[in-house]
Amino acid sequence: MKFVEAVDVKRIVAAYVHFYPLFQQAYVELGYPDGYFNNRLVQVIDHLLEAPVVQGPVKLVVRRVLPEFADPALESESPAARSC
Repeated sequence: MKFVEAVDVKRIVAAYVHFYPLFQQAYVELGYPDGYFNNRLVQVIDHLLEAPVVQGPVKLVVRRVLPEFADPALESESPAARSC
């Protein structure tokens, strides 16, 4: 969050507008010919903003090869939401 707060918003917006045609082209090439990259980006941002804010240390359990969150609510979140 410190990084996000320190970013010059005008410069980021200018870079996004400049590179948007490339983002859109790549999005189409990924298999979304009728979709818009910007719409998907907004969906992802909304998803991340809905992620829970976890206070204190987070307990993990190792049940298989990869560790899992001991808290079932955190384990059920998407990987993107869990990284917030």
